[in-house]
Amino acid sequence: MKKIIFFILIISTILLLNSCISKPKDGSLLKNKLIYGNFDKELIFSENISKITIDGQTIINQDKNNRIIISKDFFKNSDNSIKIKYETIYGRIYEENIPIIHPDLQIFFYAGGETSGGSLGNFIPNDIQEMKDGIIKSSKIISINIVADYNDSPDKIISINNVNGLISQTINFPQEYGLDEELKVSDPETLNFFMDELIDKNNSSKLFMILWNHGSGWIGEGTKRYHYLNNNYSSKSIIIEDNANYLRINELKNLLYLFNSKYNKIPDIIGFDACNMSMIEIIYELSDYTDYLVSSVNLIPGTGWNYKFLSKYDDNIDVLLQNLVQYYKETYENKDNIPYKTSLTALKTNGLKLELDNFFKNYVSSSSDKEFKTYYTFGNYNSIKNTDINQTGFKIEDYILSSYVEDNPNLSGIGLALKVPSSYKEDYEALTFYKNKLWNPVFE
Repeated sequence: MKKIIFFILIISTILLLNSCISKPKDGSLLKNKLIYGNFDKELIFSENISKITIDGQTIINQDKNNRIIISKDFFKNSDNSIKIKYETIYGRIYEENIPIIHPDLQIFFYAGGETSGGSLGNFIPNDIQEMKDGIIKSSKIISINIVADYNDSPDKIISINNVNGLISQTINFPQEYGLDEELKVSDPETLNFFMDELIDKNNSSKLFMILWNHGSGWIGEGTKRYHYLNNNYSSKSIIIEDNANYLRINELKNLLYLFNSKYNKIPDIIGFDACNMSMIEIIYELSDYTDYLVSSVNLIPGTGWNYKFLSKYDDNIDVLLQNLVQYYKETYENKDNIPYKTSLTALKTNGLKLELDNFFKNYVSSSSDKEFKTYYTFGNYNSIKNTDINQTGFKIEDYILSSYVEDNPNLSGIGLALKVPSSYKEDYEALTFYKNKLWNPVFE
């Protein structure tokens, strides 16, 4: 009997000692997933974590909570997965190989908030909150990468992800990418750099590229920029930092061409959360490099798009963009505090450039200026009327996915220059639309 009791005591002691030794556990406490991209990652666990080890380096979680930020440097050589070891505050140790996944939808949000044309940086936080409010309601994995140029605070690279209804967010600074503290977002090299660093090259992920800033069409395309010193005309083009620094449409087109040549990928959607960009001249320039374009031919309020429309993403881009226009309409229609008319149009671009070629070369060239104007009704900002254009055989509405033009439901929300100030002649002549002899406006 004593031997049995002694044996039981030995076994109990062994079991007790064994329970005190930390060993890797099966299973996982990780609640979210890692999204591909060169930015810091936030891991969210179901228990509070004291430390985590990656590649032999241990990171102490000072807050002892269930969220840990991991530097982007740990993921440089990890395209598919990464092995981690972590310990809970109770001493339990887990090891696992975490896959790095591609999002269903990636939003590349390039925001020029610091500009001499009127500061926009104060509007960026509100748009970010709207994005969070939107994507958390989507069942899809959505990644948002924001390059934010602020006017009164440090510039940031912000990454927000929604996985299984969990929002993770990290912030990097330009210096972490080897750049100057102050971003020059109007420099095409800056945009090119972040396209390379942040955009997921996997074609399984849909890409929505949004350029956010002041904008006004094609003006600024010419090599000379002297007319920006003339106060009779405001700064134009897109991503305008000051009168001498802005991103030309041709520069954007060239970046898209180079990106596609390198990675065999173009944005599924290009959106301009900026004024005056829904012009036929711009549509013609960019239609080879995206499947959809979203822009306004009018002014856009400083608060811009209502990004809560992202809640409607379900893998269907048509539905997503229809909701974008609808949310925009509901946000701004009948608003007495906005002293100007506004609009937003979502276009499908597949086949549109060929249609524009045929129409402008064959129909317009055979019509006098007077006859041409009878087939088009030009309202504010030279918008084209859908019903009149049908008489030419070119159905613009076949390409318009959704459109809102305040007080003018029959207008397409697409503009075309009829008269161009002589000081902008060089800019217009720099357009492919003009070089291909599709249209010759009146220069005055």
